[in-house]
Amino acid sequence: MNSEQKRWRSFIIALFILLFGGFLYAWSVVTLPLEQKYGWSSSSISLAYTLNFLVTALVTLFGGKLKSRMGIRRTVLAGGVFTGAGLVLCSMMRGQIWELYLGFSVLYGIGVAFISPALVSYCVQLLPGRSGLAGGASSGAFALGALIWAPAATKILAWKGDVSASFLYLGILMMVPIVVLSFFLTEVSAEPQDEREEEKKPAAQGGLLCMGRGEMLRTGAFYAIAVTFVLGLACGAMVMSYGAPILKITFPEVTDETTALLVGVFSIMSAVGRMFWGTLSDKLGKLKTLLLLCVATGVSMAVLILVSSLPLYIAMLVLATLCYGGFACIVGPLTSEVFGPEHFDENYSAIYLVYTIASLIGPVMISAVQEATGALSGAFVAGLGFCVAGALLCAGLLRWAKGKRAKAQQH
Repeated sequence: MNSEQKRWRSFIIALFILLFGGFLYAWSVVTLPLEQKYGWSSSSISLAYTLNFLVTALVTLFGGKLKSRMGIRRTVLAGGVFTGAGLVLCSMMRGQIWELYLGFSVLYGIGVAFISPALVSYCVQLLPGRSGLAGGASSGAFALGALIWAPAATKILAWKGDVSASFLYLGILMMVPIVVLSFFLTEVSAEPQDEREEEKKPAAQGGLLCMGRGEMLRTGAFYAIAVTFVLGLACGAMVMSYGAPILKITFPEVTDETTALLVGVFSIMSAVGRMFWGTLSDKLGKLKTLLLLCVATGVSMAVLILVSSLPLYIAMLVLATLCYGGFACIVGPLTSEVFGPEHFDENYSAIYLVYTIASLIGPVMISAVQEATGALSGAFVAGLGFCVAGALLCAGLLRWAKGKRAKAQQH
């Protein structure tokens, strides 16, 4: 097996690991059973989800060099142990809410940090000439995990009649394949690229800047990119987190079955969007794709403000989730393209914070607007403003990048 074949094999194995580790987006299926069993409020249970994002972001930020030190195998192995242990611990809860925070928010959050960001960056490094495809497929695989674990958790709950059993079986079913598959991953640095991969290097290593995290954090380009991603992701996060209520509030006649089906469609379209926009970015360019995402999301927000047609309204919600997947999938590839692949792991650990910030802004904003006004149009107006601001920032980045490339050619 040559180097390229090993890279593709490791890439496919990484996708399966991400699929097995993607319980996070299926969290909503256990919230009501937790309320019913322990009597906790919905807000305290939702806090566990938010804290999970914070823990994942902090571990990713301060453990940016961990993967390079431990190696991808041991990093993912540790991630599998932490995710499994976190869910198993949740199965042993005795009724104290801090037990949920420790098991799901902390332990499972650490596991997610060791698996998801680490493997997304790993996949981008495996396929340097197809970074958009790699980023889209890897982040999409993690999102699609909900299609496995949501029905699995529901079936176990119906079988055993206890949410604790769902946590126990899911923890075991998740941990075992992740741990086993981790041994089949190949370290990127240990495998030289063959001639075909060498031909792809100019496209993959055309970094406008070549700098580590410390220098990157002192550049205006980093903050322009980070803010653009936060604004775009926040719009999608509104729809992803508030999907079913959005439709019921605007169209009360819609049945619960329809809203439940729509939530599943959102998950699928988020994953499809990662593949579509990631592949497009390889051909169009990362910054141009980012600008197009801002425009497309802005269109969805504008139409959601004005539309009164149910089919068109649903179509715009789907478009917003499709674009959310697009923003999510090019964070890593764009970081590599602008700041260079040499310091990608540590740089990605810093830019990864955009997910957490956006997840705090979008859901909070739409719920606050709905509580204050009884409607959602104000949140979509704010979302439209986010997209306009993001598009302007991205246009400025495109001019800056054009200037940097022109200077590089002169020298």
